Amino acid sequence: MAEPTVALSRRRSIAMKDEVTYGVDVFGGTVLAADVLNARNINVSPQVQNFDAMPEAAGFLGRRASIPLVPAIQVTFEIPLRGAGAAYSAVLLPEAGLPFRGCGFLETTDFTPATENVVYTLRSTGREAMTIYVLQENGVSYELVGCFGDWQMTWAVGQPIILACTFTGKVDLFGSVALVTGTPNATLQYPQFKSALFQIGTENFAAKMAQIVLNGGNSIQPQIDQNDLRTVAGFFIDNRDPSGSLDAEVVAPATFDWFDKLEKGELMDMTWQSGPDTQYNRVKVSIPKVQITNIQEGERSGARVFNVSFNLRVDAGNDEISITYD
Repeated sequence: MAEPTVALSRRRSIAMKDEVTYGVDVFGGTVLAADVLNARNINVSPQVQNFDAMPEAAGFLGRRASIPLVPAIQVTFEIPLRGAGAAYSAVLLPEAGLPFRGCGFLETTDFTPATENVVYTLRSTGREAMTIYVLQENGVSYELVGCFGDWQMTWAVGQPIILACTFTGKVDLFGSVALVTGTPNATLQYPQFKSALFQIGTENFAAKMAQIVLNGGNSIQPQIDQNDLRTVAGFFIDNRDPSGSLDAEVVAPATFDWFDKLEKGELMDMTWQSGPDTQYNRVKVSIPKVQITNIQEGERSGARVFNVSFNLRVDAGNDEISITYD
């Protein structure tokens, strides 16, 4: 039997691992199934630059050849969030743990029997760079080092929770590492945005909504190095400005006064979780200080809604958000 040789979009995987030494490839060309993320919509964008040393063509029309450079590559992908399905341990952690860590989160574990949990909070120092391989059957393998990422988390009613990541890293090699497939674990169902126990403010107001979107707001910058072949020594997160939005069904001010909160610049707590409420397969979000920045009216299924934009503010430091798996 025979078929054409095609680089199928579905025959692609992404592997990720935290680096011991910054910018040093921890895979060394060898990827195991355990290194492969259960990710979807994997895309690669080389950050190509072209410099014109002498665009004029010695009196002729047209242009001379430019000087190309590929200092970085961006990799985007999505991971539906779910727990481990069993008690968390040093060898059983959330699938999205490495992407969270690469996006500037600190992973804290508690393996107390019967109450095991893993918590992700933001950090300002000691962030963890990742080596990333994107493997393509019948195609190019992209091998990146020193990667850091930005994130977006979408909670759409009734649907799985989606973590979308954009990682930027230094090109180590455009190679030919063979495709390595991961382990789907199809028996563990993905939790949904339902039975969410959502509340906001001192009123513990349970707004009705169809979607919450959170944005990491990480600013990723290159470390310029004239001694490097690609002119960058690596990348780093120099700041963050996390934000979000939600579409709350309109209620009277006596029930919850969204515009009063906006005009006063009030700081409010906000919490919710995934459903069903199943131990070891639930995700909880806690934001101590939300500040509304804008409100615009809209419509959803014939009902008026407030499209609310907000920022996640620092309280004591590195505490804008916590994401708990328990």
